[in-house]
Amino acid sequence: GLRSVMSLARRSCMLFRPAARSWKQAPIFSISRSLSTSTRTYADLVIYKDTGALTVYPIPPKFGPSSNGTSNIMKMPGVVMLELAQRLPDSAERRFDWKNKERFTLNVSQCGDLVAALDLPVTFSTRNVAENAIFKEKRLSILRRKEDSGFEVQLSTRNMGESEDSKDFIVAVPLTNGEFAVIRSLLSYSIPHLLAWDKMLSFVNDTTGSNEKSNSGAAGESEGEPAKDSSPPLPSAAIWGNSMA
Repeated sequence: GLRSVMSLARRSCMLFRPAARSWKQAPIFSISRSLSTSTRTYADLVIYKDTGALTVYPIPPKFGPSSNGTSNIMKMPGVVMLELAQRLPDSAERRFDWKNKERFTLNVSQCGDLVAALDLPVTFSTRNVAENAIFKEKRLSILRRKEDSGFEVQLSTRNMGESEDSKDFIVAVPLTNGEFAVIRSLLSYSIPHLLAWDKMLSFVNDTTGSNEKSNSGAAGESEGEPAKDSSPPLPSAAIWGNSMA
């Protein structure tokens, strides 16, 4: 009868219906999303030369809650770290003394100085305390090589309090024109991210878009026409990309 026909049709629909539970167990984008949030990504720029090796990588800014606890604010801007290591003298292959590597941190202003530099050398200096409670004076210089028209990154370290006759510990890594151009391009790209402007602008953009939708919906119901916003629209696309997220 009619009931048997309806029952058969219902069973057929159940046979050909996609199982919603299986989609929940294995969503398409769950793997990529979990990797992007829980797994840290390393993308260091490493340059190996006969005299030494250079590693360049960014350190993102640090955030913390505001005084009223309603938002996050930047507690410390990001920096760009440079690590230089000498080549081991007794090694026939290219092996470097990473255990005794020297580090130098470039803040946002120093990154801008290096990007905007028209004349070389460019020199930065800093003083800090080492692990053995000894003050160290470090000097980072970017020079132009006269013999091949290339460049060179040179880091000298001196322990404070030693005699002037003591020699500085110097690590020098030559760079080609292309390698130097890559470093300057990475620094220029990283500056807005070190200041967290990419996060701030994307949040303002998302908030403005949601408010415009809610305001236009409310105005349409009450007045019959969409609401007008006098402020200029923010860009819909990411200005500086999605790195250092």
